[in-house]
Amino acid sequence: MITKEMIDAKVHSYFDLWMDPLHLDEILPKYRRQYLKWYPDNMAIIQQFERISYFLKENGKREIYGAAAVWEHIRWNTLLASKSDEYKLPAFACPPTSRVVMALNPNLDGMFLTAVTNKSHPRHRKNLKEID
Repeated sequence: MITKEMIDAKVHSYFDLWMDPLHLDEILPKYRRQYLKWYPDNMAIIQQFERISYFLKENGKREIYGAAAVWEHIRWNTLLASKSDEYKLPAFACPPTSRVVMALNPNLDGMFLTAVTNKSHPRHRKNLKEID
């Protein structure tokens, strides 16, 4: 299971701007900053994302999925179980969460389609992946 300490260690472990082990450098810088503020208080969501992703990988019918499917599943179940209207699943957190889960859980590596949205990243617009 992914822990806050695992994410912290990776966030603070690289020096080359384009060698981020979590691939958070691929998303827009403003969303990266928001995610780095969001994740410490929302580890339960990241861990739930990891559990559901693993279940889907083991029991699903495909090898590659869109992370939004898992995110919306969590959102739906959270809405049904929640007693408050506090919004804990912001849209900006889905792409980085999928990257973190793939980077830190080798069983889930490559499970989700990702797009490089940071225009200054060397892989921007060279990130098309074909699916059958």
